[in-house]
Amino acid sequence: MSLDTIARVNPFEALGTKTEGVLSARDCMEQANLNWRVEMQPCFTQVNGQFVEVPQNQIPVRMDTGTPFQAVGNRYVPFQNVDCFNFLDSVIDDFGATYEGAGSFQNGALVYVMLKLPNTVVIGDDKILPYLIVVNSHNGQTSVKAFTTPIRIVCSNTLRLAMSNSESSFSFKHTAQAQGKIAQARESLKISYKYYDDFQKEVDMLLSTQATTDTLNKVLDFALPIPSEREDINHKVLNEGAITKVKLSRNKIVKLFENPDSSSVEKNAWGILNAINDWELWDSEIRGTNDRNERQAKSVVNGRLHPITDKAFSFMKKELVRV
Repeated sequence: MSLDTIARVNPFEALGTKTEGVLSARDCMEQANLNWRVEMQPCFTQVNGQFVEVPQNQIPVRMDTGTPFQAVGNRYVPFQNVDCFNFLDSVIDDFGATYEGAGSFQNGALVYVMLKLPNTVVIGDDKILPYLIVVNSHNGQTSVKAFTTPIRIVCSNTLRLAMSNSESSFSFKHTAQAQGKIAQARESLKISYKYYDDFQKEVDMLLSTQATTDTLNKVLDFALPIPSEREDINHKVLNEGAITKVKLSRNKIVKLFENPDSSSVEKNAWGILNAINDWELWDSEIRGTNDRNERQAKSVVNGRLHPITDKAFSFMKKELVRV
């Protein structure tokens, strides 16, 4: 196992605060220093040197730092951090879930709580920790949402598979009634448990499917194909850089597959999926200024966690295994 692998952590842990042992969402927010408030301020624009109010919009402002967030509509009502997640208190004990961590990114525009579910997924000598990330925004980006987030222990890879007939994310309506929120939380946790049951079954099929480097290359031809050459009138290749980039990426994935970090990912379809996922999460190019942990966390929230891994999984289900 490489030093890079040892240093890896769950992106939500890296961005937030561990809150193991706390018994309530309020305590979770306080321990993670998220007990600040958001208040709405009027929105102005400058016209001919004069500031004019925009009545259709308002600005959510984080009051402890004075940080303004993205403008929202004039009917938007903020959900305060200390109040947003407290409906989970009434149901997590029934399901054996615990508050594992909390944090924020984008200067607090997105706030999350990380719940750990009790049933670890075991695949051979591999283990997957089952998490549920509950997110709220202060910039209108999302309502309260929850996302299943399986984390492979040995390398901290997030691996939420796009499985048919199994939901991996769900929203909570902004209902005013506490009982309504509790019912939604209970249903969401039930859905989450079903997802992890299905996850276990499908991964077990990948584990039992033998695979070689040739098998991996067939999967990559679908999920990460090498671009066709485009030439100018003088037959000079115009996209040589793009071709080289994809070839180097594929070589990295092959190297990961041929040097497994666990016997459970050796010479099987589970190993192919993990090699591709490992590259996509930790080695692929980062665009913009975000660090890798923040990019992964945002991807979870936006539902675009690992598109190439998903393409590979889709191909393997159709062509290699029957799950």
